[in-house]
Amino acid sequence: MLRDAYPKPPRLRVRYILAATFASLLIITISYVWMPSVPPSTGATRLKIDAPEIVDVGSVATIAIRAVDENGNVDARRTDVVDLSLNKGAKARLSIYNLELEEGEATLTITDNFAEVVVLTATARLGYSALEPDSVTITFQ
Repeated sequence: MLRDAYPKPPRLRVRYILAATFASLLIITISYVWMPSVPPSTGATRLKIDAPEIVDVGSVATIAIRAVDENGNVDARRTDVVDLSLNKGAKARLSIYNLELEEGEATLTITDNFAEVVVLTATARLGYSALEPDSVTITFQ
C-alpha cells in the first residue's frame, strides 16, 4: 500500500508518453490507409436533366440525370442519391422517384396518359458535396 502512494519514477512516465505517442501515430496512419479518401471538391457542381421537350400522350420517354461540371462534363466519381419530383397536380408517372447515380449518371422513364405540361425537378439528397438542382418542362400532347 505504501508503494502506491509514491509517484512513479520519471523513466516510467517517459515510457508511457512514448507508448501513447506511438499508439496515436499508428492509429492516424491506419486511418489514412484504410479510410476511403474524399474526392476533391472540384468536379460536378450541378445536376442536369436531359429529357425530350415534347412527348406523345401514352408514350414512354427516357430521361437521363447527370452530375456535371461547369463545362457540362459528367463527373464519373459521383454516386449521389437524387430525389425526383413533379409539379403539383401532374398526372404523369415516373419509373422511380429517387435514384442513385452510377458513375455520375442515371436513367428513368416518364409516361402520361393525359395532355398536360409537366415540370420535372431533380434534387441531390446525399453526396460528398452539394449539387445545384435542375428542372425541365415536358409537354405531353
